[in-house]
Amino acid sequence: CRDTIEKSVRILGYNGAFSYTPLVGCKPLKVDFDAQIKNVAKIIWDFGDGNGFTSTGTTTSHTYTTMGKYVPKVIFEDQNGCKAASTGLDTITVDGVVADIGADAPCENTPVQFKDSSYSPYSPTTAWSWKFQGGQVSAKKNPVIFFGPAGKYTVSLRVENANGCIDSTTEEITIYPPPTVSAGADTIICLDDSATLYPSGALTYLWSPNVNLSCTNCTNPKAAPSSKTYYTVIGTDGNGCKDTSEVIVDIKTEVTSTITGGGEICEGDSIVLIVSGAKTYQWTPANSLDDPTSGNPVSTATQTTNYMVVAYEGSCIPDTNFVKVTVFPQPDIEAKGEQSIVAGTTADLLVTGSNFSSVKWSPSSSLNCSDCTAPIASPYETTRYVVTAYSDYGCIDSAFVTVKVLCDEKQLFLPNTFTPNGDGQNDVFYPRGAGIEKVVSFKIFNRWGEVVFERSNFAPNDKSFAWDGTYKGTVLPPDTYVYFVQAYCEGDELLKVKGDITIIR
Repeated sequence: CRDTIEKSVRILGYNGAFSYTPLVGCKPLKVDFDAQIKNVAKIIWDFGDGNGFTSTGTTTSHTYTTMGKYVPKVIFEDQNGCKAASTGLDTITVDGVVADIGADAPCENTPVQFKDSSYSPYSPTTAWSWKFQGGQVSAKKNPVIFFGPAGKYTVSLRVENANGCIDSTTEEITIYPPPTVSAGADTIICLDDSATLYPSGALTYLWSPNVNLSCTNCTNPKAAPSSKTYYTVIGTDGNGCKDTSEVIVDIKTEVTSTITGGGEICEGDSIVLIVSGAKTYQWTPANSLDDPTSGNPVSTATQTTNYMVVAYEGSCIPDTNFVKVTVFPQPDIEAKGEQSIVAGTTADLLVTGSNFSSVKWSPSSSLNCSDCTAPIASPYETTRYVVTAYSDYGCIDSAFVTVKVLCDEKQLFLPNTFTPNGDGQNDVFYPRGAGIEKVVSFKIFNRWGEVVFERSNFAPNDKSFAWDGTYKGTVLPPDTYVYFVQAYCEGDELLKVKGDITIIR
């Protein structure tokens, strides 16, 4: 006996083994998935955007948060561990729009062209809502708005695409002030000559009219017009803002030069001569000038000289000017009186020479006069005296002389006897002298080396620090005693003196 039956067998892994909806929408887009397979142990879901998970159910959902096109797939696994992959038949399109604002030439008191720079990859933008600080609004895609003073302004944009996706943004734009452009100074040139134009204040420049200009879009064109011409330059800064300025290039037929400088100098000095108004110059006589073709040569004339300068420019008639440099003789002096003296004494100084009317000595504190030709010096220490001589024309010369000050025992006077008998004459013994700043130590010893008198730190020639021939209130007998004195000369040099003093009664 026979019988026949027929059934369909579905093999895992064919495409379209699962379905999903919706296929198009704005982010975030939630998509529902349904696997059309039964009797499988588990399903591995791959949503195509880098996300997935494993489940035992045949339905799930996933939210796409990033714009893009995605093709999902699943991997089925039965109870025996058999696996097969199935790819979706349809592409999921996750649409969206990213609002963005663009603006051209945001300059003060000019119309600003705003641009919808929004990004919508899968459908065109269809609606715009602009809001500007100050209450202005627009529904255009690329509106033109007029702003006033320079500053910062807030701009908002809400944009929608064909799929109804919406996004908004708010940005702050800066309205820049225009540059301050200068076309440079007006100039006058000779016919067939050229003038270089020097604008400032911008980044790029555009010149007009194009009449005998070497270029119209360069910074420093050369202009060579045949008649008086007004050139206009439009300067643009780094922000795209513009300003306009004008310069005049006129024509002349002859050179007009101006000369300054000259005057009076002392022999051996120099002076700058200055001429302007042309392009090239020629000075004569040239032997006392550092550059006879310069507009500002330096003169080192040794005698009074009249200079002539001829100024040339292009095809113009040259111009001639004159300037005088008067040269006065320098004083020529010599300082005399170089010597060595003992502190407390004086030295005679002298200045001799020619071509001077007055003198000044320095330092002046140890001189009896500072503006005479023969001062008397009383230095406390070795001193270098500088004398400067002046002529009636302000010319000067200087010289110097050095007076060396010696610290010598001769500066200190101590007698070899004294008579302390109360008659008012030669009753006391003390250091005396000239050129001594201070007695540091004054000691007297008897023949056995015993100190019978001592004083310190006092000025010389002061009787209040004198020895009266006693020791501890006792009158000492006639005898010879030894003294020792240490003193500083006025130049801070230490002087040491030792000797004998005899008491006579």
